[in-house]
This record gives sequence, structure tokens and C-alpha cells, in this order.
Amino acid sequence: MWRRLLLAVAAVCVVTLQMSCVRKEKEKKEECCRDLQTPIWYNLLPDHLVYEGDSTILRADTEKGATVITISAPEFQGGGWSGRSLVCSSRDTGEHWDCVLEGGGTIAANVSPWRGRILEAPGHPKILYQYLETWLFLRSENGGRTWKQPRFSVEGMSREKFAFDVSKKKSYRLEVDLAAIDPTRPLTLYASLEVAPRVSRIGREPPKRYDLPGLYVSHDGGESWSKFTEVLRNLSHSFLGASPLGINPSNPNIMFGESRQGIVKSTDGGKTWSAVGQQKELSANVGFLAEKQEKKLLFLGRFRGLWAAQFVMHPSDPNIVYVVSNKGVYRTFDGGKSWCLLNLGFDVIESYYNAALNPANPNEIFVGTAYGLFFSADRGCHFKKVYPPTAKKTRTAAEN
Repeated sequence: MWRRLLLAVAAVCVVTLQMSCVRKEKEKKEECCRDLQTPIWYNLLPDHLVYEGDSTILRADTEKGATVITISAPEFQGGGWSGRSLVCSSRDTGEHWDCVLEGGGTIAANVSPWRGRILEAPGHPKILYQYLETWLFLRSENGGRTWKQPRFSVEGMSREKFAFDVSKKKSYRLEVDLAAIDPTRPLTLYASLEVAPRVSRIGREPPKRYDLPGLYVSHDGGESWSKFTEVLRNLSHSFLGASPLGINPSNPNIMFGESRQGIVKSTDGGKTWSAVGQQKELSANVGFLAEKQEKKLLFLGRFRGLWAAQFVMHPSDPNIVYVVSNKGVYRTFDGGKSWCLLNLGFDVIESYYNAALNPANPNEIFVGTAYGLFFSADRGCHFKKVYPPTAKKTRTAAEN
């Protein structure tokens, strides 16, 4: 009898211990990365254009054994924005920074594919692309010593004929907005195409623009273009350019993109696409904290779904993907079957800019936001702000 009683007590203790372990593991998991079932209530950014913490990642490199992270940030003087931007670099994951006034330089195309900068093809520093004011670009294959403007023929037609064929007007032109550069083939480009008026007349109703559905591809550095897919969006909801395309560097057949139905994945180089897991949770409408408190809709007309700003692909593990979005940074460890939302310490809609993995240690991730640059050494489980520095750890060019 006593033996049965002791066994029963022991069994209860084991079950209790297991439940405690499960509870602690769940708490630890939620602290590390939030389950999509967890309701998130968002705040709005303050109503001004430039934030003192604004940090956009330009590139992450390895130089002489050290990881160098380079960002763009606004220069603040006397409590206000000076109207100028800084380029700041750190070789010790944000402990110290060297800053100069922004004035050119190349950025990594897999981090910041933006107009107005010189884009460096992934893994090929001599292959460069530079946007022009005409919304086309130049190409250099010798590190910038010489430049050439591609022909930009589309489906076998010259760009002028293609623009006329779409608009039926000679006053229209072709515009090209890069979505991605292939990580293994630097002359393979993906872009959204638009046909737009050459000149917008002030004081009149804006003329019609023709946003061509889907993305186009060029295999010769922009000389000729053909339709890649109509499944993906052509333009991002952020209105900053083309909808992003993520291409895995270890297996370029694995791609992630955004369709009108949400995040999608291809395993055959873009021939076919399928929705990722937890699509309903990913695409769920944003809930605002102010509306929860007021118990009514306050921000009518505001886009409330998900839009992706960037896909960050692990260099060797195709199952690990990060999605920088208007709602935060999502992460998957199983190739998109399940997702969680990283916790940077704030939930503010449209305050997440871009991210980059440490090329020497892809467990480390940097995230640029309106509130500063954040760094995690454990794949996004825990973050610390590394820019702006809390103390005087920034040197300007004059001080160096």
C-alpha cells in the first residue's frame, strides 16, 4: 500500500515538473519570439518625417576578421535635424562609431535596393548599378571605372516602342525599379516596370501611370527584359519601390515574395508559387492600441494588412528566413511553414526599415528602425540598441 502511495506521489511530482518545464519553455519561447496567436496592439509613429533614431542599414561586411556594419542616419544638432545625413560605421557591433557626412559610396543590393545610390551585386563588388534621375540605371562591370546604360528592351521591343505600345502616347517612358539581384549571377536582375509620363505638369491632375503586373527579369544586366511572373506584386505597399524578392544564396531556386494574397514561396526558381504557412495570421489586420482603448475605429482608410519591405535569407540554411514588414520582423526556422514575431521592445507600425545578417556569423542580426539600430547575437531572441549610442561613443571625421 505504501509503495503504491509513494509511486502515485512520484507520478504526480513528475507530471507537475513536466507541466512546469512546458510552461517555462513556453514563456521562454514567447520571450524569444512571439507566437502569431499572441495579440499585438500597435502604436503609431509620431507625426514628423525625421526621427533622431532613424537607422537604415547600408551594408554588413567582414574586414580583416572584424564585422563592419554601416548605416545611414540623420544628423541632429542643437536638438533638431540639420537637414543632412550621416554614414556611420562600427567594427565592434555598435560599441563605437565613426561617422561622416553622407556623400556617395556603394551599398549592398541585398540590404538596401534604393534609388539614388550605387548598388553592389551580392558577392561581386565589381558589378555595380547606379540609378539615374530618369528612373533607369547605369551598369559597371569594373568597380565603377566605366559605366554603360543598358538598352532596356522589353519583350523584344525597344523601351520607347514598349512605352508607346502600353500608353499609346509618345510622351511616356519606361521606368525600372529593381526588386532583387540574383546572389549567384550578378547580371540577373528582377524588377517592376512602369510606363509613366516624361514630365508631370504642375497644377493639373496627375497623369495616368501604367504599373505593369508582376515582376520582370533580365539575364544580361538590364539589356533585355521579359516577364518573370505575374503572381508577385509589382509595387510595395510602402510606396518606396518594387515589391521585394528574396532569393536564397545557397539554393537560388528557393524564393520568397509577396502576392496579393500574402507571402508566397517558390522552390523551382519562380515557375510556381504557393502560400507559406500561417497566412491568415501573417496577413491579419493591424490592431491599434488607441482603438483598443477607445473601443472604436480611429484610423479609417489606413492600410491595415501586411506588406513586406525585405526578405533576409540565411546564407547556408534555406529554412531560416526573416521578413521585415510594416508590422515588425517575422522569422521562420522551417522554410515558411510556421512563423513568429521578433520582439525589439516596441510595436510601432511602419517603423521597421531593413535588416542584415552578420556574414561571418549569421546567428547575429542587425535591424534598422525609426528608433535606432538593434543588434541580436542569438537569431533575434534578444535585442539591444546599439545606435544612437547611449554615451559619447561616436567620432566624426573631424575628430579622427
